[in-house]
Amino acid sequence: MKKLYLATVLAMTAMISACGGSEGTSQETTAATEAAVTADGAETTGETETDAAETEADTAEDAEAASDEKPAAGVWEESVYTDPYAGIQFTLPEGWVAADDAMMESTFGSTETTEGIYAMMALDSSTGDNVIMMYENLAETAGILAGITDEGDYFDAIESQLSDQGLTVEGEPVEKTIGDSTYLCETATMESSGITMSQYYVIRKIDSYMFCIVFSVQGGQTLDDCLAMLA
Repeated sequence: MKKLYLATVLAMTAMISACGGSEGTSQETTAATEAAVTADGAETTGETETDAAETEADTAEDAEAASDEKPAAGVWEESVYTDPYAGIQFTLPEGWVAADDAMMESTFGSTETTEGIYAMMALDSSTGDNVIMMYENLAETAGILAGITDEGDYFDAIESQLSDQGLTVEGEPVEKTIGDSTYLCETATMESSGITMSQYYVIRKIDSYMFCIVFSVQGGQTLDDCLAMLA
């Protein structure tokens, strides 16, 4: 799978709480409990054991379901793209279109491997402006991304690669809030034939994945202009 920092992207211009009784009332509570057990006997014990077994089974099922969660391509509904795993939405600006499966495969080849997923692409065919969403599987990365554990280290690792592609990183990464989550964003620019292309990298670590949104624009749009497409 091509990494997000390679030319493919550049070219596509339980809270738990417990309460307990005080020590002064413990003897009365114990006596009442013993009386209830004597009266109900095996029925109470049986119900308690059954409830405990059901609770353990539910907990095991929840844990298994959580462990099975992983990113996947989201869903388009008319002009709105929704990614449940990242908890984010993207709305197509006027004049933009969503890339279909054929375009995705033509651009990226395989869109899903053990190394990650190219989840979405949308573009303005008249200008080349585009956005790509992808997941990088940090457990499977090698080379300059080996051992990356957070967003800051991720940007440190790819800056030299951006430079090699002719991009100039502008300033330091900044934090931006999208929905209920905080993302780290970095800006890079490229001059070509008198035209300035800006790329905005918007990333957030989710579990063992780096979720990456990359905007490539050349009409003077700012980072905040691009982020306004997201919710």
